[in-house]
Amino acid sequence: MKKIYFLLMMVLGTMGVWGQTPVPMSSQPGLTYTENFADIANWTNNFAAGVGASRWASYPITTGGTANDGKRTTKSSATFVTSTTGGVQKGTGNFVFLSTGSGTTSEAVAVDFLMDFTSVNAGTLSFNWAAVDNGSGTRPTSLRVYWSTDNTTFTEITAAQIIDVQSVNSGSITTVALPIEFNNSATARLRFYNHAGTVTGAGNRDKISIDDLTVTATSAGTPSIDISTPGTSASTENQGASNVVLQRYDLAVTTAPATLNGWTLTAAGTYVAADLVNFKVRYSTDATLDV
Repeated sequence: MKKIYFLLMMVLGTMGVWGQTPVPMSSQPGLTYTENFADIANWTNNFAAGVGASRWASYPITTGGTANDGKRTTKSSATFVTSTTGGVQKGTGNFVFLSTGSGTTSEAVAVDFLMDFTSVNAGTLSFNWAAVDNGSGTRPTSLRVYWSTDNTTFTEITAAQIIDVQSVNSGSITTVALPIEFNNSATARLRFYNHAGTVTGAGNRDKISIDDLTVTATSAGTPSIDISTPGTSASTENQGASNVVLQRYDLAVTTAPATLNGWTLTAAGTYVAADLVNFKVRYSTDATLDV
């Protein structure tokens, strides 16, 4: 049998997934992503093809809940429609929503925009909007934006809401802060939720379009890493011994996310690397390690 002496050296760095294909914010030039819908004419149903389409996810007709909760809808966004049909439509270089029906807030359609903020922090949201004439009528339209990191709980970004607008009317939502919950989140999403206005009106309901959607991120900075080495009892192991804990390290990471990318093992004494078979590294988020 041999006594084993060794030193483990850890190499740390920042890391990197999800969804249909979320925008990887950490790799965007200037940490900024802009969708101008220049190729929307080539987008296909369920956002399966077309430049930029894969960043979006359709949302089905969903019952229950309450009006304007970001979940309840009366129209699906899985298929592009045209003219006066309610749902989502391809505008001329913009994305168009139409919630038809004579009701007020109960009529709705939604679509999700997907982002991956791994290794970066949330920045801001900006976009242009315009009320689009839908023939004769005085029924207004509204647009709200909700956020989620688990696709279950949705919270409205109230600074991005557009309520009870009719054509001809347009404007911009500019540099609205995204939630801090997006920081280092690989599953961030924004739900654009179009619904009927709070005023009933008469005739056709107007559409609403969005364009020049811009999302930014900010640098997460340099992680602060405190490494400690809780004692592992020394022992003498016979050849063939298994499940032998060689060393344990505790890492307390603050300020910014970090990932253990690898380490180097340096042997000492009479030990050589070939003496170890099936060397493994295990990790845990608590003090109980799975051996």
